[in-house]
Amino acid sequence: MGCLMNLLWLLLGGIFTAVEYLISSILMMLTIIGIPFGMQTLKLAGLALWPFGKEVRSGNRSGGCLYIWLLYTTPSTRD
Repeated sequence: MGCLMNLLWLLLGGIFTAVEYLISSILMMLTIIGIPFGMQTLKLAGLALWPFGKEVRSGNRSGGCLYIWLLYTTPSTRD
């Protein structure tokens, strides 16, 4: 049943969704900042091609560099 649903999904719009994710990930990977986002949209493109039977799980998250970036970009109160 899952294989049939995957084929139906692929024919009725899954291929277009996957191509859109692929194009957007390539465009995001043109910048250094967009590389991590582009890698995640590549994963979404694979999920959009064959979604039935897959499981989406939340894993360990890193804090990233956002806090350091915010520390250095906040306006200083020095005159």
